[in-house]
Amino acid sequence: MTYFFEPIGGIFSKLVIKEKDPINQARIKMLAYILVLYLLFTGILIIAYSLGGESLHLIRVSIVSTTTVALIALAYFTHAWKTVSHIILWFHTLAVWSNLSIYVQDISIGALQFIWIVGAL
Repeated sequence: MTYFFEPIGGIFSKLVIKEKDPINQARIKMLAYILVLYLLFTGILIIAYSLGGESLHLIRVSIVSTTTVALIALAYFTHAWKTVSHIILWFHTLAVWSNLSIYVQDISIGALQFIWIVGAL
């Protein structure tokens, strides 16, 4: 099963090699997994929201997808993985607030999932 995830973790292999601390190496790998899976997930959502005609959600997911590509490029070319992690935390916090104030206007399972992800990072 771990062979499936090796290409994803290999994206930031230069960063992993440079880090001496095994905890930071695991953080970099987890960051790579999160960013690549964001691309996959947002790609699926872009298709679904385009077919469903949900323009507000489509705009939001398109912004997340574009930002994810920019964050992968930032981490890959500048090796600033800590900065990228902090940016992700900010975006997740903004996602929680947008869910609570614009979309759902209530505590939902989606908002709780975002809160748990921010807590895990």
